[in-house]
Formats: sequence, C-alpha cells, structure tokens
Amino acid sequence: MRVLQLIDSLRPGGAERMAVNLANALVPHVSGSFVCCTRMEGDLIQALGPSVKYLLLEKKNSLDIRALKKLKRYIKNNNIDIVHAHGTSYFLAGLLKITGTNIKIVWHEHYGGRSLKKVFNFPILYTFSYLFNGIITVNPDLLLWAEKYLKGKNKIHIPNFVPNQPLLRPQESLIIKDDYIVCLANLKVPKNHLNLLKSFLRVVKEYPGIKLYLIGKDNNDDYKKELEIFINTHNIGNNIIFKGEIMNNFALLKNAKIGVLSSDSEGLPMALLEYGNAGIPIVCTDVGLCGDLVKGYGKVVPVRDDEALAKGILFYLKNPDLGSIDGNLFQNLIEISYSEKKNIPEFLKLYNKLNLHKG
Repeated sequence: MRVLQLIDSLRPGGAERMAVNLANALVPHVSGSFVCCTRMEGDLIQALGPSVKYLLLEKKNSLDIRALKKLKRYIKNNNIDIVHAHGTSYFLAGLLKITGTNIKIVWHEHYGGRSLKKVFNFPILYTFSYLFNGIITVNPDLLLWAEKYLKGKNKIHIPNFVPNQPLLRPQESLIIKDDYIVCLANLKVPKNHLNLLKSFLRVVKEYPGIKLYLIGKDNNDDYKKELEIFINTHNIGNNIIFKGEIMNNFALLKNAKIGVLSSDSEGLPMALLEYGNAGIPIVCTDVGLCGDLVKGYGKVVPVRDDEALAKGILFYLKNPDLGSIDGNLFQNLIEISYSEKKNIPEFLKLYNKLNLHKG
C-alpha cells in the first residue's frame, strides 16, 4: 500500500503538521509514504523523514493543468494507491479522479468552524464529496456535520496526534529567560488574537513584566494591523513579541509559563497537543474539541470573554505549583490518548479497507 499526503503548503500550521506527522509515522507500516505540497513550501519540509518521498507542484491556480498532469504522472510512476487530501487540497484530488487516475481519496477535515455552517456555503466541497472514499474529521462535531451534509463513504473521527519523536530536536537557542505566556496560532480571524490582547491587558496590570509570545504565520495584513493598533493604543508594545513562524518550537513552549488559545472556532488544534507535549498549563476557549480535551487539566473559558480568559491566565501565574500539576497531568493524557502509537492503527484500518476495494 502506497499513500500520498496532499497538502497546499508546508508552512507551520495544524493541518500541515498533521500531514507531515502522518507521512513520517506511516513509513514502517506501508510500502511507500509520500507528501505532495501543491503550492508553497515552508519550514516543515525540514521535518520530513528521510524515507518519505516528496513532490512540490508549485500550482499557480485552482485549474493549473500543468500541475495536474505532473501529479498524475507522479502517482502513476510511483504506483500510489491512496491520496490523503488535507483541507482544501480535496479539489486537486477530485480532479485527479475525474480525469481518470485510479486512486482512492481520503479527505481529512481540519477546519473546526465548518460545523457551524450550512453546506450551501461549500457547494464545491459538497459536489466533490461524491468522489471521496473516506472522510476523516478531527472532532466529533465535524463528523456529525459530514454525516449530515456530505456524500462519500467511510466517515470517521480520528483525533490529531503528536509524533513519537519531535519534528526536530529542541534548539537551546530558543530558550528565553523572560517570564512569558505563549500563543501558538497563525494570525487570522478565527484565532481571535484581539480577545487575547484584551485579556492580556488585564494580566499586565498585575504582572507588568510578563511577556506574550505570539507564534504563527504573519501575513502583515489588516488583521495584524488591528492588533498593532490595539497594542500601541494601550502601550503594551514591550510586552508583546510577534515571533512569526517557528519550525522547532518545543524549547520555546517548554519554558513558557502558560499556553493559551483564544479561538472563536477550532477542530482539534495541534497547539493544544503541543502544549500538552511540553507539559505546560493551558488556558483556552471552549470551542471544537478543546473543552472536552482540556477540562480537568486546564482552564476552559467562554468564547470572546476576555475577562474570563484573563482570570484563567492569572490563576496559573498566581498558582504555579497547581499549573505544574495540571501541565503534567495533561502531558500524561496526551501520551496515552493522542499519541502516534494510539492513533496510527485507525488510519491504517481505513486505508486497508479502501485498498481491499481498489479498482
């Protein structure tokens, strides 16, 4: 069995990390593990294992015929059986099948906000879902949405997981001596960094020296400008550090006081699993699978409630021993239930089922 992970970019993000994690983890279990990046490379290319085969398409637009032909040749030459399409890359996978490529398509849904919307918002996805042989969702709400609205077969929920080995070894140069809180989230609307900044403003009043490290893709767009206006207006520029994309963030997470997420919507964010892997206390909003995952091991607060978010952060700053206990307990949970060893068999079970009916 030969499986290709199809992903639009390899810039550090939740779906991208899962595609890389999965490709690496499959190596001992399949006869060939592949990754195809359709548009833009990024730092995650460094995390691909030596046995994972890699293709960059450099697709220019949605209907790039040159890229489609290149991928069709690659699949044929490498005898690939299953194309595992992450996020919006389902469109290219569908074009492969429409144009006669003999593959099975697994679509992996990472976007938690989709479960809050009706299918008429996604007409192309609905149409292409007839081509899906399997659908994987990262949380139960997305599975219910897929079962209600999408065609296709073999719909299952498999949570994200952390790899047995870190994507890269921790870099000691990333260890900072400041007292800081970390937020691992690309700068985009669903992550609601503004709500985090409002809560952090409350925190700074009690802890003037605390820093907030924002790790994630920065497009320098209107969203970023809105955050900068808030920061400058409230004179907290010395407390906020935009770190941008960091491939190897383990050391930075490990030394943080708290890991926080203030999202308006999520599936099962890799950020929480990475916080757990680092053993730090967590404060997050109650969206997607976050509440079910973190309750009992961290602080879960209502969406867009900056006061509640601040209270959660302040609790752990004032009670570091309790934070250490919760962080360690959550780390144990991640190792038991959200590990590579726990979840790879579920992917293989689906792949094997599809491969038995290939043709």
